[in-house]
Amino acid sequence: LLFFFITAPNTVVTCKAVSGTLMYTLLAFFGWMSVEAFHLYKTFVHADVWIIGKQAMTDKFRLYSAFAWGVPGLCVAAALIADSDGM
Repeated sequence: LLFFFITAPNTVVTCKAVSGTLMYTLLAFFGWMSVEAFHLYKTFVHADVWIIGKQAMTDKFRLYSAFAWGVPGLCVAAALIADSDGM
């Protein structure tokens, strides 16, 4: 992706697309790392995690996924909206 950015034509659309993709990817990496750290903390500090059922784990994973994919998406959308005035 970085090679594509270096060799891509110098257009505003291409630059915004590549920078938005890179920003989303890096924020999603950090989002999943924070979700994993939180889950490990809850697993080892609170022993009641071991007694929850499969449905509760599925619901928890959906919440984790919404955080790890949604927050970076909101950040990138806010950045694109803020930059839409052409500055």
